[in-house]
Amino acid sequence: MKNAMQLNMISGFNINSIQISHLQFAYDTLVFLDVTEEEAHNLVIILQVFEAITGLKVNFTKSSVITIGADHSVAAIAEILKCKIEVLPLKYLGMAMGAASRSYNIWDSVIEKFQKKLAPWKRKFFTKAGRILLMHTSLSSLPIYYMSIFQMSVSIEKKLDQIMRYFLWGSSADKKRINWVAWDRACKPKKLGGLGIRNLGLTNKALLAKWS
Repeated sequence: MKNAMQLNMISGFNINSIQISHLQFAYDTLVFLDVTEEEAHNLVIILQVFEAITGLKVNFTKSSVITIGADHSVAAIAEILKCKIEVLPLKYLGMAMGAASRSYNIWDSVIEKFQKKLAPWKRKFFTKAGRILLMHTSLSSLPIYYMSIFQMSVSIEKKLDQIMRYFLWGSSADKKRINWVAWDRACKPKKLGGLGIRNLGLTNKALLAKWS
């Protein structure tokens, strides 16, 4: 791929004087091209050479063509590569790639995970200590991956806190129960009189601060 870029068969992109033709993670490979049919044909040649040398065949039906910005020639390129067309934003490695960092929609999967996690847990069979333990070990850890990359909006924080609060006190959308302890106090460490439940807003700030 690097040789192909040096021979101007494919473009790749340049960032901080570093030329990048492709990125790889586990068994996924992202290849960067200009939106031209010539580069698409060149990529097919490169992959055919790869197949001849290694004996490993590329499955084009499991591959996708994605454009950054609208481009009418993407259909022709997808036809050359025999790939399907996808559009941004899309989910890649568990993240909403191409979505605005402050978009509410990128947190939909986190909220969905919260609700799926709660579904099989029968509240009436747990003591409050058991619910708090589950929140410590499982529920409050679900959004960590997202919180380490994106800044959480206040509305998302309130939504996730509400789900945890409902679970803690046995409330539901149909029937609300008394919250015997204010949520701010519940999120304080036990040595300060709280329940030690993770404060998602502060955790988000701490995780983002590490990037500095």
